[in-house]
Amino acid sequence: MFGLNGVIPSDASASWGARLIFAESCNGTFRCLYDRQAGSGDSAARSALGKALNGGVLKASAAQFASLYLESSDRDVHTLYSKDGITVKASCNGSYGYIYVSAWMVG
Repeated sequence: MFGLNGVIPSDASASWGARLIFAESCNGTFRCLYDRQAGSGDSAARSALGKALNGGVLKASAAQFASLYLESSDRDVHTLYSKDGITVKASCNGSYGYIYVSAWMVG
């Protein structure tokens, strides 16, 4: 996966990981690199996780992405969202510019 390694639990029914970059050209927002994301799980679970992520979970995490970016030398893992069986964790991994994010659904 392209996201944060080693954080997705073995009982996750679906997961998604990506590498994000801060894009000045996109009004100062974060972009998922289309070729730096991947998911796992059966198609129904992946679809449900995708709907949740696109339905507001990633947006709810966006402000915390910004604070991580400001501390881009940080290597700590941060929980950005955890509700209704969905968890999002991220870290800069000391990359000075990228944010590695993983999300998963249990149940």
